[in-house]
Amino acid sequence: MNRFDYMTDNDIKAELKDLTNERKRRDLPEAAREAAIEAIDKGLDELLKRGNR
Repeated sequence: MNRFDYMTDNDIKAELKDLTNERKRRDLPEAAREAAIEAIDKGLDELLKRGNR
């Protein structure tokens, strides 16, 4: 089980939007930016696995 099992599609989409905004911040350290990108990828993969776009 992963954390997406407890989230609705809309929850995942909202989190992806937040992560995308966080990734764009200029004052964010590179490691945090990379973590946000990785989380975005995992969220998108989960939505694709569920059959949503």
